[in-house]
Amino acid sequence: MESLRRRRSNSRFVLAVAIILTIMAGVTFVVLSAPTRGAGSGDEDAQKGTTAKALTPVDKEAATNKGDELLLAGKLDEAAVQYQAAIETDKGNIAAMARLCKVLTLMYKSDEAIEIGKKAVSADGNNVEALVNLSTAYDWNGDYAKATELAAKAVQIDSTYAPAYASLAEAYADQTNWQKAIEAAQQALGLDENNPDALRNMGYALEVKGDLDGAIGYYQRAIQSRPTLAYPYVSLATAYRLQGKNQEALSQYQKAIELQPSNSRAYGGIGMVQYSQKKFDLAFAAFQKAIELDPTYALAYGSAAWSKYTLGEYDAALPFFQKAIEFQPQNASNHAGLGWCYYYTQKYTEAWTEFRKALEINPDLGLAKNGISAVQDKRQ
Repeated sequence: MESLRRRRSNSRFVLAVAIILTIMAGVTFVVLSAPTRGAGSGDEDAQKGTTAKALTPVDKEAATNKGDELLLAGKLDEAAVQYQAAIETDKGNIAAMARLCKVLTLMYKSDEAIEIGKKAVSADGNNVEALVNLSTAYDWNGDYAKATELAAKAVQIDSTYAPAYASLAEAYADQTNWQKAIEAAQQALGLDENNPDALRNMGYALEVKGDLDGAIGYYQRAIQSRPTLAYPYVSLATAYRLQGKNQEALSQYQKAIELQPSNSRAYGGIGMVQYSQKKFDLAFAAFQKAIELDPTYALAYGSAAWSKYTLGEYDAALPFFQKAIEFQPQNASNHAGLGWCYYYTQKYTEAWTEFRKALEINPDLGLAKNGISAVQDKRQ
């Protein structure tokens, strides 16, 4: 049939009947050093959920700090609770807003992340942490131009802030500009050689360049730098998958799931491995799980559709193609796949329409050209 990518990916997803799926799920995040002061409410309160009304000003600071600790530990749901509580107590808590933006992005809730990140930047347009985390949220959401703009602004404000260059590197890589991506990642590593975002995004830039061995080395260093976060494991797994090292890829995807059971991209990656192994039923189940975890995950819908299509279950594939196109209307291959589903269910007018849409997007797509010919033969 996400290369990916973050990918992200989601973006870089061109499908055909016998296509190997690729997702670039690479994401840049600001990595924080957890403050040691005022841990405050503790794990029990984080699990129960801290209410804003119960927080005093001292508790507000404690909630922010506790959120930092939980974020560094990879406990994203609990970190979100603490940051939300801190914000409800103090609507102007920019640090909590910026970090909640990051957590929501890690949880694949990009729209929510953008909303809270915009509030942080609106409150202080020169806050580099807020700018960088909002940049990453836009990047994961597919708006690479906006992500580049915000990261570049952060660099301009503070040229010593490593995460700003790391975020800029990812935005460039998602636009396939690996030369600028490598340059930005090098700047980040020059400022902080152990920054996991800089390490991960140097790996991503090398992956986009086609240097998978180099990418794997940086992904491994990113994991060593911050082993509690799931997304570098997904990146490492994807690089292994692109090399055809399926068992290594599955192992890393599973590690990501152990750290973050709600990681939809890890399940999507597992589905891609299983699809490449012609285990189409298993692949479909993995894509369904990814969709369950993230109902906005366009690539998973397309992948599920192609799994059913390859099994010859055209009626079952139809709604998944339709949903994928709803999220990504410019994906020519999905229009062609939907066209063939209509063709095989004898809906030739609908098939013709989808093949024409596919060719409007990509005039050279053979899958759609063949579909037009097949419908013309039926009409003669």
